Amino acid sequence: MHDLRYAIRTLARTPAFTAIAVATLALGIGTTTAIYSLFDAVLLRPLAVDRPHELRVVKQLVSVGKISKETTYVSHAWFAELRSQPEVFSAVTAFAEGRDAIATVNGRRSRLIGGAVFVADNYFELLGVHTAAGRLFTTDAPGVVDRSIVISEAMRQREFGTARDPIGAQILINNVPFTVIGVTPASFTGLEIGQLPDVYLPLDTMSIAQPAAITLSNRALWQVQVIGRVPAGVNDIAAGERLSTVRDFMMLPRMNGVPAGQQSLRLLPLETGLSDVRERFARPLTLLLAMGSLLLLIACANVATLLGARAASRRAEIVIRTTMGAGRSRLMRQLLTESLVLAGVAGALGAIGGSWATQVLFDLLPQDASPVQIDIAMDRRVLAFTVVISLITALVAGVVPALRSIGFDLALALRDRSRGGAGAAHGRPFAVAQIALATILVVASAMFAKTVYNLTTVDLGFDPDHLLQVFVAPGERQYQGPALEKFYRAAYERLRAIPGVVGVTSAQIQLFDRGKTTGTVDVAGWEARAEDEREVQVFQVGPTYFGTTGMHLLRGRDFTEDDVIGAGRVAAINDVLARCFFGERDPFGQTIKSGGTYQIVGIVRTAKYNSIRDKDPPALFVPYTTVRSRPRI
Repeated sequence: MHDLRYAIRTLARTPAFTAIAVATLALGIGTTTAIYSLFDAVLLRPLAVDRPHELRVVKQLVSVGKISKETTYVSHAWFAELRSQPEVFSAVTAFAEGRDAIATVNGRRSRLIGGAVFVADNYFELLGVHTAAGRLFTTDAPGVVDRSIVISEAMRQREFGTARDPIGAQILINNVPFTVIGVTPASFTGLEIGQLPDVYLPLDTMSIAQPAAITLSNRALWQVQVIGRVPAGVNDIAAGERLSTVRDFMMLPRMNGVPAGQQSLRLLPLETGLSDVRERFARPLTLLLAMGSLLLLIACANVATLLGARAASRRAEIVIRTTMGAGRSRLMRQLLTESLVLAGVAGALGAIGGSWATQVLFDLLPQDASPVQIDIAMDRRVLAFTVVISLITALVAGVVPALRSIGFDLALALRDRSRGGAGAAHGRPFAVAQIALATILVVASAMFAKTVYNLTTVDLGFDPDHLLQVFVAPGERQYQGPALEKFYRAAYERLRAIPGVVGVTSAQIQLFDRGKTTGTVDVAGWEARAEDEREVQVFQVGPTYFGTTGMHLLRGRDFTEDDVIGAGRVAAINDVLARCFFGERDPFGQTIKSGGTYQIVGIVRTAKYNSIRDKDPPALFVPYTTVRSRPRI
C-alpha cells in the first residue's frame, strides 16, 4: 500500500506527464479491447448452453461431377430415422429457421427481426437451457397439439414489458395462433451467430406456420439441421464412421435423388455455434485485431520513452534514496508500481471507451434484409482480456525504463548530476521501435486504403445510384396465385405514382443479398462433359428488371408485364452463360432448359450480384411467376 500511495502522489505532482501517458495507453487499450470484443463475439465465444464442447452438427457433402456443395441441412424424415438409432449420438435433436415470420402481439403486426426457429421437442433439454419464466418444450409436453410457443427475453421486454406476465398470452405467427408457455433466459441467444431468435415453435407446426406449405415427410426437402451430443470417450472420427453405418440403414440414396456414392456425412464441432457471419467477417476482424495490437505496441513504446525520460530527470531522487539504504529491488518495485497505476487507470478508461467503440464497429458491419444480430455486451471474458493487456502494457512500458533507472553507477551519476539531460539516450531504442511499428502500421493502412479504393471503383454491372431495395412479405396474409399477382400489380402502380420514381421491379433475391438460388441448365446442341460446370445462378425477377436496376442489355429486350402476368416461358442470360454454354453460337432466340423450357429473349452484361468480390457467374433470369418465389420490390 505504501508503494501505491507514493506512486499516486508522485504521478499527481506531474499532471501533464500523467495525462499524456494515461491518454496514450487508454487509446491503445481501448482500441484493442473494442476490436477484441467484436472478435470474441463473432469467432470465439462459446454457446451459452450446457457442455457446448460435446455438441456436433451433421454436415453433408453432395458432389455431382465437378459441382460440390456442403450443407448442414437434411430432411426431417432423415432426422426422424437417425433419432431412432443410438449408434452415433447419446442425444440428438433438430431445428429449422422460420422464414419471413410476421408476429401479431396485442393487435400489433410486425416482422420478427430475429426470426422464428422451429425446434424438436427435446431441443431445450439437450442444450440444457432452463426457462426464465413458465416452461419450455419437453418430450413429455412437445407443444404441438396445443400450439405452444416460447419467446425470448428480448421479445418479452419489447412486447410485454416487465410489469406484464406473458405466460398464457396469444401470439399470431403468420396469422396462426399460438399460446406463450415460456421465456428463454437472456443469456441464451440460439445456435446461430448473427441471429437472436424472437420465438421458438414446435418443429411439427412448421407446415402450418410457414407462408409456404412445407411437407416435413418429404425426404427431398432439406430444411432441418441436426445436432447431437457425442458420447464420452468417442472421437469425431469414430462417430463419423458410426454415422456412415446409420446412413446406409436410412437409405440416403432417396435424398433429393442424389446417388449414395456422391454423398458423404461428417460431424462438425458446434461449441462456438453455426454462422455464415463468421465466414464473412473472420478475415477483416483478424486484420483489425492485428492492427489494433500494433497500435497498442506503439503506445507502449511511446510511454516507455516518456518513462525513460522521466526516470532520467529523477536521477537525483534515486541517488538520494540509494544512499539512504534503499535496495535496487525496492526501487524497482516502486517504479513498476507507478507503471501499474498508469496502466490501471488507462485500462479502466480503455474499457469504458472500448464498450462504446465496439458498438461503433458493429454498426459499420454491412447489413442486408436479414440484419446481423450479435450480443456485443462486455462480459467477463472481455474484461479479463482488458485486465491482462493492461498488466502486459504496464510490464512492457515500465520494466525497461525501471531497469535503466536503477542500473547505473552511483559515483558517475553524482558526478554527472550537474550536466542535466543525462540518460537522454535511454529513449533511443523505444524511438526506433516506435518508428518501426508505425512504419508497419502506415504500410498496412496504405494497403487497406488501396483495397478500399479498388473496391469502390469496381464496375458493379448495375447502377446503384438512387436505387432503393425494399423487402416485402406478402406471405403474412397468405397471398397465393392470382391474389399474389394482384398484390404486386397494386404495389407497382402505387410506387410508380410517387413523384421522382422512374422505375419499379421485383426479384426473389435482392442485389447484394447473401441469399442465392442456383440450378442446372441444358442447352440444345451442347453436350455435357465431366469437366463442364452445369450450375448457374438463377434470378426470378419482375417486369423491367434490367431497366430499373441499370443492368446493360447487350441484345434483346427486358421482361414485360405480359411476360410476368402470363408466366411467359421466356428468359434472359448474361454474357458469361452465353460464352460457357453457346460458345461461338448466337444464343438469341434459342431455348434453354432449367426446371422448364425457356426461349432466350435477352442477353445482359454480367454484374456483381451478391458481393463486390464475387467472380462473374453464369446467370439465368426468368419471370418470377414461372417458379414458386417470394419477390422483393
